[in-house]
Amino acid sequence: MDISAGGKGSIVTGQDHGFDRIVLVQHLEGIPEFGHQLPVEGIQFFGPVKPKEGDPGPDLGFDQDQFIFHAPKIKAKASTDPEGALLWFSFEKKTTMKIFTNTLTALFLWSLLGLQTVTAQLVLPQPSPRCGARLTMGVTDIEVDYGSPGVNGRTLWGSLVPYDEIWRSGANSATWISVSTEVQFGGQTLKAGKYALYLIPKADKPWVLALNSNEGQWGSTNFKENLDVLRTEVQVQDAPTFAERLHYSLEYEGMSSARLRMHWGQKTWTVALQSDAKGLGMANVKKFFADRPGDWYPCANAAAFVMDQGNDHAYALELAQKAVRLNGEHFYPRWILAKVHAARAEYRLAAEQAEQSKIKGEAENSDWYQGYAGEIATKHKAWLEAAGPAVPVGKKRK
Repeated sequence: MDISAGGKGSIVTGQDHGFDRIVLVQHLEGIPEFGHQLPVEGIQFFGPVKPKEGDPGPDLGFDQDQFIFHAPKIKAKASTDPEGALLWFSFEKKTTMKIFTNTLTALFLWSLLGLQTVTAQLVLPQPSPRCGARLTMGVTDIEVDYGSPGVNGRTLWGSLVPYDEIWRSGANSATWISVSTEVQFGGQTLKAGKYALYLIPKADKPWVLALNSNEGQWGSTNFKENLDVLRTEVQVQDAPTFAERLHYSLEYEGMSSARLRMHWGQKTWTVALQSDAKGLGMANVKKFFADRPGDWYPCANAAAFVMDQGNDHAYALELAQKAVRLNGEHFYPRWILAKVHAARAEYRLAAEQAEQSKIKGEAENSDWYQGYAGEIATKHKAWLEAAGPAVPVGKKRK
Protein backbone atom coordinates (compact mmCIF):
# COMPACT_ATOMS: atom_id res chain seq x y z
CA MET A 1 0.00 0.00 0.00
CA ASP A 2 1.50 3.32 -1.08
CA ILE A 3 0.94 6.98 -0.25
CA SER A 4 1.75 9.47 -2.99
CA ALA A 5 2.67 13.09 -2.33
CA GLY A 6 0.52 15.91 -3.66
CA GLY A 7 -2.78 17.59 -3.15
CA LYS A 8 -3.31 19.57 0.05
CA GLY A 9 -0.99 17.37 2.05
CA SER A 10 2.46 16.38 0.85
CA ILE A 11 5.25 14.37 2.40
CA VAL A 12 8.96 15.12 2.11
CA THR A 13 12.05 13.47 3.54
CA GLY A 14 14.26 14.90 6.23
CA GLN A 15 18.05 14.76 6.45
CA ASP A 16 18.35 11.30 4.93
CA HIS A 17 16.29 8.87 2.91
CA GLY A 18 16.53 6.00 5.44
CA PHE A 19 13.36 7.29 7.09
CA ASP A 20 14.89 8.14 10.40
CA ARG A 21 12.96 11.36 9.82
CA ILE A 22 9.98 11.86 7.54
CA VAL A 23 8.08 15.13 7.48
CA LEU A 24 4.42 15.58 6.76
CA VAL A 25 3.72 19.03 5.35
CA GLN A 26 0.03 19.80 5.72
CA HIS A 27 -1.10 22.93 3.84
CA LEU A 28 -4.35 23.44 5.72
CA GLU A 29 -5.49 26.09 8.21
CA GLY A 30 -5.79 25.47 11.93
CA ILE A 31 -3.21 22.70 12.36
CA PRO A 32 -2.73 21.94 16.09
CA GLU A 33 0.81 22.61 17.25
CA PHE A 34 2.00 19.68 19.35
CA GLY A 35 4.23 20.57 22.23
CA HIS A 36 4.44 16.94 23.31
CA GLN A 37 5.08 13.53 21.83
CA LEU A 38 2.08 11.75 20.35
CA PRO A 39 2.71 8.01 20.87
CA VAL A 40 1.70 5.59 18.14
CA GLU A 41 2.77 1.97 18.12
CA GLY A 42 6.02 1.71 16.18
CA ILE A 43 5.96 5.39 15.16
CA GLN A 44 6.66 8.52 17.19
CA PHE A 45 5.13 11.81 16.01
CA PHE A 46 6.57 15.21 16.86
CA GLY A 47 6.04 18.71 15.57
CA PRO A 48 6.57 21.38 14.63
CA VAL A 49 10.32 20.80 14.89
CA LYS A 50 13.27 22.99 13.88
CA PRO A 51 15.99 21.25 11.84
CA LYS A 52 19.55 20.96 13.02
CA GLU A 53 22.12 23.56 11.89
CA GLY A 54 23.62 22.53 8.56
CA ASP A 55 20.85 20.08 7.72
CA PRO A 56 21.43 19.31 4.01
CA GLY A 57 17.89 18.13 3.45
CA PRO A 58 14.87 20.21 2.39
CA ASP A 59 14.04 23.35 4.36
CA LEU A 60 12.12 22.61 7.54
CA GLY A 61 11.01 24.73 10.46
CA PHE A 62 8.37 26.46 12.53
CA ASP A 63 6.82 28.52 9.75
CA GLN A 64 5.27 25.51 8.03
CA ASP A 65 2.61 23.15 9.34
CA GLN A 66 4.89 20.15 9.68
CA PHE A 67 4.88 16.97 11.73
CA ILE A 68 8.03 14.91 12.03
CA PHE A 69 7.98 11.26 13.00
CA HIS A 70 10.82 8.88 13.79
CA ALA A 71 10.51 5.28 12.70
CA PRO A 72 14.08 3.93 12.75
CA LYS A 73 13.08 0.26 13.15
CA ILE A 74 10.40 0.18 10.51
CA LYS A 75 11.39 -0.81 6.98
CA ALA A 76 10.04 1.30 4.14
CA LYS A 77 10.56 1.81 0.43
CA ALA A 78 10.59 5.21 -1.20
CA SER A 79 11.35 7.26 -4.29
CA THR A 80 12.39 10.93 -4.21
CA ASP A 81 12.94 13.69 -6.74
CA PRO A 82 16.37 15.40 -7.17
CA GLU A 83 15.53 17.97 -4.46
CA GLY A 84 14.68 15.27 -1.93
CA ALA A 85 10.90 15.61 -2.06
CA LEU A 86 9.19 12.27 -1.55
CA LEU A 87 7.34 10.96 -4.60
CA TRP A 88 5.96 7.88 -2.84
CA PHE A 89 6.72 5.52 -0.01
CA SER A 90 5.30 2.34 1.51
CA PHE A 91 5.85 0.25 4.61
CA GLU A 92 6.63 -3.42 4.16
CA LYS A 93 4.09 -4.45 6.80
CA LYS A 94 0.44 -3.68 6.08
CA THR A 95 -0.34 -3.33 9.79
CA THR A 96 2.28 -0.58 10.13
CA MET A 97 0.89 1.16 7.07
CA LYS A 98 -2.61 0.99 8.50
CA ILE A 99 -1.50 2.55 11.79
CA PHE A 100 0.33 5.28 9.90
CA THR A 101 -2.51 6.18 7.55
CA ASN A 102 -5.06 6.15 10.38
CA THR A 103 -2.89 8.53 12.37
CA LEU A 104 -2.46 10.90 9.41
CA THR A 105 -6.20 10.83 8.80
CA ALA A 106 -6.77 11.80 12.43
CA LEU A 107 -4.33 14.72 12.08
CA PHE A 108 -6.03 15.93 8.89
CA LEU A 109 -9.46 15.80 10.51
CA TRP A 110 -8.13 17.55 13.59
CA SER A 111 -6.73 20.35 11.43
CA LEU A 112 -9.97 20.70 9.48
CA LEU A 113 -12.00 20.99 12.68
CA GLY A 114 -9.67 23.72 13.85
CA LEU A 115 -9.04 22.09 17.21
CA GLN A 116 -6.17 23.47 19.25
CA THR A 117 -4.08 21.91 21.98
CA VAL A 118 -3.57 23.75 25.23
CA THR A 119 0.08 22.75 25.50
CA ALA A 120 2.39 25.71 26.12
CA GLN A 121 4.71 26.58 23.25
CA LEU A 122 8.46 26.55 23.80
CA VAL A 123 10.11 29.75 22.53
CA LEU A 124 13.88 29.57 22.02
CA PRO A 125 16.47 31.92 20.47
CA GLN A 126 16.84 31.41 16.72
CA PRO A 127 20.25 31.27 14.99
CA SER A 128 18.82 33.37 12.15
CA PRO A 129 16.45 35.92 13.70
CA ARG A 130 13.48 37.27 11.78
CA CYS A 131 14.00 40.90 10.76
CA GLY A 132 12.19 43.48 8.71
CA ALA A 133 12.03 47.01 7.34
CA ARG A 134 9.10 49.33 6.60
CA LEU A 135 8.74 52.54 4.64
CA THR A 136 5.92 54.76 3.38
CA MET A 137 6.77 56.17 -0.04
CA GLY A 138 4.18 58.87 -0.71
CA VAL A 139 1.00 56.93 0.06
CA THR A 140 2.52 53.49 -0.67
CA ASP A 141 3.39 51.29 2.30
CA ILE A 142 6.35 48.98 1.62
CA GLU A 143 7.47 46.19 3.93
CA VAL A 144 10.18 43.54 3.68
CA ASP A 145 10.52 40.55 6.04
CA TYR A 146 13.43 38.10 6.14
CA GLY A 147 15.48 35.66 8.17
CA SER A 148 18.95 37.10 8.89
CA PRO A 149 21.73 34.49 8.85
CA GLY A 150 25.29 35.30 9.91
CA VAL A 151 28.51 34.78 7.96
CA ASN A 152 30.20 32.98 10.89
CA GLY A 153 33.51 32.81 9.06
CA ARG A 154 32.07 30.94 6.09
CA THR A 155 32.57 31.66 2.40
CA LEU A 156 29.26 33.09 1.24
CA TRP A 157 28.94 33.52 -2.49
CA GLY A 158 29.53 30.45 -4.60
CA SER A 159 29.81 28.25 -1.51
CA LEU A 160 27.23 28.67 1.27
CA VAL A 161 25.00 30.34 -1.32
CA PRO A 162 25.74 28.55 -4.64
CA TYR A 163 25.88 30.44 -7.91
CA ASP A 164 23.25 29.81 -10.60
CA GLU A 165 20.75 28.27 -8.13
CA ILE A 166 17.55 29.71 -6.72
CA TRP A 167 18.05 31.12 -3.21
CA ARG A 168 15.40 32.20 -0.70
CA SER A 169 17.30 35.47 -0.13
CA GLY A 170 17.60 34.84 3.59
CA ALA A 171 17.09 32.05 6.12
CA ASN A 172 14.15 29.81 7.05
CA SER A 173 10.93 31.10 5.42
CA ALA A 174 11.51 32.83 2.12
CA THR A 175 12.07 36.57 2.24
CA TRP A 176 8.93 38.50 1.30
CA ILE A 177 8.07 42.04 0.27
CA SER A 178 4.67 43.75 0.21
CA VAL A 179 3.45 46.95 -1.45
CA SER A 180 0.08 48.57 -0.71
CA THR A 181 -0.34 50.13 -4.17
CA GLU A 182 0.84 49.41 -7.69
CA VAL A 183 4.51 50.32 -8.15
CA GLN A 184 7.30 50.07 -10.66
CA PHE A 185 9.74 47.47 -9.31
CA GLY A 186 13.02 47.45 -11.18
CA GLY A 187 11.26 49.18 -14.05
CA GLN A 188 8.42 46.64 -14.23
CA THR A 189 4.82 47.02 -13.09
CA LEU A 190 4.05 45.26 -9.81
CA LYS A 191 0.49 45.16 -8.50
CA ALA A 192 -0.32 45.75 -4.85
CA GLY A 193 0.27 42.55 -2.87
CA LYS A 194 2.73 40.37 -0.97
CA TYR A 195 5.42 38.40 -2.78
CA ALA A 196 8.24 35.99 -1.99
CA LEU A 197 11.61 37.41 -3.01
CA TYR A 198 14.15 35.00 -4.52
CA LEU A 199 17.60 35.49 -5.99
CA ILE A 200 19.80 33.59 -8.42
CA PRO A 201 23.36 34.73 -7.60
CA LYS A 202 25.83 34.82 -10.47
CA ALA A 203 29.62 34.75 -10.40
CA ASP A 204 30.41 37.47 -12.94
CA LYS A 205 27.01 38.65 -14.13
CA PRO A 206 24.09 40.63 -12.70
CA TRP A 207 22.00 38.56 -10.28
CA VAL A 208 18.45 37.60 -11.13
CA LEU A 209 15.77 38.77 -8.70
CA ALA A 210 12.41 36.98 -8.86
CA LEU A 211 9.17 37.97 -7.13
CA ASN A 212 6.93 34.94 -6.68
CA SER A 213 3.24 34.83 -5.82
CA ASN A 214 3.70 31.90 -3.40
CA GLU A 215 4.85 34.19 -0.57
CA GLY A 216 4.16 31.76 2.27
CA GLN A 217 6.57 29.03 1.25
CA TRP A 218 9.41 27.72 3.33
CA GLY A 219 12.84 28.15 1.79
CA SER A 220 13.24 27.27 -1.87
CA THR A 221 12.55 23.53 -1.91
CA ASN A 222 9.09 23.93 -3.44
CA PHE A 223 9.88 26.99 -5.56
CA LYS A 224 7.85 27.07 -8.77
CA GLU A 225 9.06 29.36 -11.52
CA ASN A 226 5.63 29.47 -13.14
CA LEU A 227 4.40 31.43 -10.09
CA ASP A 228 6.88 34.27 -10.71
CA VAL A 229 5.15 37.61 -11.29
CA LEU A 230 8.31 39.33 -12.50
CA ARG A 231 12.06 38.89 -12.88
CA THR A 232 14.65 41.63 -13.05
CA GLU A 233 18.42 41.93 -12.83
CA VAL A 234 20.32 43.59 -9.99
CA GLN A 235 23.86 44.91 -10.25
CA VAL A 236 25.96 43.54 -7.39
CA GLN A 237 28.72 45.75 -6.02
CA ASP A 238 31.42 45.56 -3.38
CA ALA A 239 30.11 47.14 -0.19
CA PRO A 240 32.18 49.77 1.67
CA THR A 241 31.70 47.84 4.91
CA PHE A 242 31.38 44.20 5.93
CA ALA A 243 27.95 43.00 7.14
CA GLU A 244 28.17 39.97 9.42
CA ARG A 245 24.42 39.44 9.18
CA LEU A 246 22.20 39.64 6.13
CA HIS A 247 20.49 43.03 6.10
CA TYR A 248 17.71 44.49 3.95
CA SER A 249 16.82 48.17 4.09
CA LEU A 250 14.36 50.50 2.39
CA GLU A 251 15.91 53.82 1.41
CA TYR A 252 13.62 56.83 0.89
CA GLU A 253 14.53 58.98 -2.12
CA GLY A 254 11.37 61.06 -2.46
CA MET A 255 7.61 61.02 -2.50
CA SER A 256 7.57 58.72 -5.52
CA SER A 257 10.89 56.89 -5.26
CA ALA A 258 12.72 54.48 -2.94
CA ARG A 259 15.25 51.67 -3.09
CA LEU A 260 15.38 48.19 -1.63
CA ARG A 261 18.94 47.33 -0.59
CA MET A 262 20.51 44.00 0.37
CA HIS A 263 23.87 43.87 2.15
CA TRP A 264 25.60 40.72 3.33
CA GLY A 265 29.27 40.07 3.74
CA GLN A 266 31.12 42.29 1.29
CA LYS A 267 28.36 42.44 -1.35
CA THR A 268 25.41 44.77 -1.83
CA TRP A 269 22.79 45.57 -4.46
CA THR A 270 19.76 47.83 -4.80
CA VAL A 271 16.58 47.83 -6.85
CA ALA A 272 14.39 50.88 -7.53
CA LEU A 273 10.74 51.20 -6.52
CA GLN A 274 8.63 54.01 -7.94
CA SER A 275 5.01 55.05 -7.63
CA ASP A 276 2.69 57.75 -8.94
CA ALA A 277 2.43 59.47 -5.56
CA LYS A 278 0.70 62.57 -6.90
CA GLY A 279 -1.88 60.59 -8.87
CA LEU A 280 -2.53 58.26 -5.93
CA GLY A 281 -2.80 61.24 -3.59
CA MET A 282 -5.32 62.97 -5.86
CA ALA A 283 -7.36 59.77 -6.07
CA ASN A 284 -7.34 59.54 -2.26
CA VAL A 285 -8.50 63.16 -1.96
CA LYS A 286 -11.49 62.61 -4.23
CA LYS A 287 -12.45 59.34 -2.56
CA PHE A 288 -12.07 60.80 0.93
CA PHE A 289 -14.43 63.70 0.30
CA ALA A 290 -16.93 61.53 -1.48
CA ASP A 291 -17.22 59.58 1.79
CA ARG A 292 -16.72 62.45 4.29
CA PRO A 293 -18.12 65.70 2.88
CA GLY A 294 -18.17 67.72 6.16
CA ASP A 295 -14.66 67.58 7.66
CA TRP A 296 -12.92 70.99 7.41
CA TYR A 297 -9.37 70.06 8.47
CA PRO A 298 -8.67 67.32 5.89
CA CYS A 299 -10.47 69.53 3.39
CA ALA A 300 -7.92 72.31 3.98
CA ASN A 301 -5.00 69.87 3.85
CA ALA A 302 -6.34 68.38 0.64
CA ALA A 303 -6.54 71.86 -0.89
CA ALA A 304 -2.89 72.44 -0.02
CA PHE A 305 -1.87 69.08 -1.54
CA VAL A 306 -3.87 69.64 -4.73
CA MET A 307 -2.36 73.12 -5.06
CA ASP A 308 1.25 72.00 -4.48
CA GLN A 309 1.30 68.53 -6.04
CA GLY A 310 -1.85 68.07 -8.10
CA ASN A 311 -1.40 71.24 -10.18
CA ASP A 312 -5.17 71.70 -10.21
CA HIS A 313 -5.76 75.21 -8.87
CA ALA A 314 -9.47 75.20 -9.69
CA TYR A 315 -10.09 72.07 -7.58
CA ALA A 316 -7.78 73.43 -4.86
CA LEU A 317 -9.88 76.62 -4.73
CA GLU A 318 -13.07 74.56 -4.46
CA LEU A 319 -11.67 72.58 -1.52
CA ALA A 320 -10.24 75.65 0.26
CA GLN A 321 -13.49 77.60 -0.05
CA LYS A 322 -15.35 74.58 1.29
CA ALA A 323 -12.99 74.39 4.30
CA VAL A 324 -13.69 78.07 5.06
CA ARG A 325 -17.44 77.51 4.81
CA LEU A 326 -17.16 74.59 7.25
CA ASN A 327 -15.03 76.52 9.78
CA GLY A 328 -14.37 80.13 8.84
CA GLU A 329 -13.59 81.07 12.46
CA HIS A 330 -10.31 79.16 12.42
CA PHE A 331 -7.15 80.74 11.00
CA TYR A 332 -5.95 77.65 9.12
CA PRO A 333 -8.64 77.25 6.40
CA ARG A 334 -8.37 80.96 5.59
CA TRP A 335 -4.58 80.71 5.37
CA ILE A 336 -4.84 77.82 2.91
CA LEU A 337 -7.42 79.76 0.88
CA ALA A 338 -5.05 82.73 0.82
CA LYS A 339 -2.26 80.56 -0.59
CA VAL A 340 -4.57 79.10 -3.25
CA HIS A 341 -5.58 82.62 -4.37
CA ALA A 342 -1.89 83.57 -4.58
CA ALA A 343 -1.14 80.48 -6.69
CA ARG A 344 -3.87 81.69 -9.05
CA ALA A 345 -2.24 85.19 -9.12
CA GLU A 346 -5.28 86.61 -7.29
CA TYR A 347 -3.09 88.62 -4.94
CA ARG A 348 -5.69 91.00 -3.52
CA LEU A 349 -7.96 88.12 -2.58
CA ALA A 350 -4.92 86.35 -1.15
CA ALA A 351 -4.04 89.39 0.97
CA GLU A 352 -7.64 89.68 2.21
CA GLN A 353 -7.71 86.05 3.33
CA ALA A 354 -4.26 86.37 4.92
CA GLU A 355 -5.58 89.37 6.90
CA GLN A 356 -8.60 87.35 8.04
CA SER A 357 -6.33 84.44 8.95
CA LYS A 358 -4.21 86.82 11.08
CA ILE A 359 -7.29 88.19 12.86
CA LYS A 360 -8.66 84.71 13.63
CA GLY A 361 -5.26 83.43 14.70
CA GLU A 362 -4.49 86.31 17.07
CA ALA A 363 -7.92 85.86 18.64
CA GLU A 364 -7.25 82.21 19.48
CA ASN A 365 -3.51 82.80 20.16
CA SER A 366 -2.65 79.10 19.92
CA ASP A 367 0.75 77.49 19.50
CA TRP A 368 -0.52 76.23 16.18
CA TYR A 369 -1.13 79.77 14.96
CA GLN A 370 2.18 81.04 16.33
CA GLY A 371 3.94 78.51 14.13
CA TYR A 372 2.44 80.23 11.05
CA ALA A 373 2.25 83.86 12.27
CA GLY A 374 5.57 85.00 10.79
CA GLU A 375 4.89 83.48 7.37
CA ILE A 376 1.36 84.91 7.27
CA ALA A 377 2.61 88.44 8.04
CA THR A 378 5.38 88.23 5.44
CA LYS A 379 3.14 86.86 2.70
CA HIS A 380 0.37 89.33 3.52
CA LYS A 381 2.75 92.22 2.89
CA ALA A 382 4.13 90.69 -0.30
CA TRP A 383 0.68 90.01 -1.73
CA LEU A 384 -0.49 93.56 -0.99
CA GLU A 385 2.51 94.89 -2.92
CA ALA A 386 1.85 92.48 -5.79
CA ALA A 387 -1.81 93.53 -5.92
CA GLY A 388 -0.93 97.25 -6.21
CA PRO A 389 -3.07 100.16 -4.98
CA ALA A 390 -6.70 99.43 -4.34
CA VAL A 391 -9.06 100.83 -7.01
CA PRO A 392 -11.99 102.84 -5.59
CA VAL A 393 -15.41 101.45 -6.29
CA GLY A 394 -16.79 102.70 -9.60
CA LYS A 395 -13.40 103.49 -11.11
CA LYS A 396 -11.37 101.45 -13.56
CA ARG A 397 -7.65 100.79 -13.24
CA LYS A 398 -5.65 102.68 -15.90
